[in-house]
Amino acid sequence: MRAALKTKYERVLNVLTELILDEAASGCLKPLANLDFEAIRSAWDVSTASDPQSHTQGKISKTCFVFMSHIGWDWSPYQATPPQVGALAQIITGELGLRCEEITCDAALPQKLKETNENDVPTVLLGDPACLASDRYAEPMREYDSQYLLNCGVLMAWQPHHKAEIETHPDWIHLKTRVFKQKVENPPPNHHWRSVFSHDDLNLKMRTVIEQLRSRLLNLLMRINPRPCEKRKIPR
Repeated sequence: MRAALKTKYERVLNVLTELILDEAASGCLKPLANLDFEAIRSAWDVSTASDPQSHTQGKISKTCFVFMSHIGWDWSPYQATPPQVGALAQIITGELGLRCEEITCDAALPQKLKETNENDVPTVLLGDPACLASDRYAEPMREYDSQYLLNCGVLMAWQPHHKAEIETHPDWIHLKTRVFKQKVENPPPNHHWRSVFSHDDLNLKMRTVIEQLRSRLLNLLMRINPRPCEKRKIPR
């Protein structure tokens, strides 16, 4: 991670820590008899779960993410700061002044991707190649392969040692022959199949894809809703 980004991340952690300590000292936070961190639901999950159409809201002021991994938001493709791909997505969107939301990779995903496209919400799919050997993740992606959605981008995160053997790696052969046959053959913009091999690659590509998707959608919105021409007075 770049030094400047690491410093900002640590600064945010310090601020949050101080806020929690202040709330605890004020007596606003009541102690719990039994605290199970694994069972605590994220505040973001609660807010989005209450609105099944939340992924369609926000247009280019927001980015949706799909984490194609067995552990979703907590997936750590590389040992860096932050290790979780969900935390990295939050940091990047926060620095860009955007809201973010996770969309679960399940059977409903193709329809939700269609809906984010119809509502001009940039959506980034981040994949663990090994997990896409499972039909649980491969099947929704096979459906996505048949869609052409202007709001979507894909990043596949490979391990550094895969770079030298990527062309013959079994996971890559499976992806291009069994999952993304059409999109690998004719890659749409912002689909990075074999260019992410490190945390720095992922950080840079994610930022770039988000900005390019927003730029494309903004151009489309401007064409559909052009600003009215101002009436110019003709001097006499």
